[in-house]
Amino acid sequence: MEATHVSFGFVMAAILVLPILPEIDYDAFRREVDHTLPASHEKWREIYSETVDEAVKKGTVVFEIEARFAEFMAFCVKKGRSAGPEMLLEFVQHKKRNPAR
Repeated sequence: MEATHVSFGFVMAAILVLPILPEIDYDAFRREVDHTLPASHEKWREIYSETVDEAVKKGTVVFEIEARFAEFMAFCVKKGRSAGPEMLLEFVQHKKRNPAR
């Protein structure tokens, strides 16, 4: 989870872009991307929700971007890089900048 600060004149807004891991893809993400994720999607969702709630309370703008495993892996291949947590963040930032039409 990476926060970016964007300056608009005198206003400073924190932006957080987070991946939403669908339950159907969760085990694949846990196995191939980050084995330190909680053992269950339910527990991950609980922690994720707490993270979002905390960020919003602090005034952070949160963008939640769905990360499908097959699409993420194709992105990694296209970039010529291994799957990992940093690539997952790069992937969701890319999706935020380039939404599907």
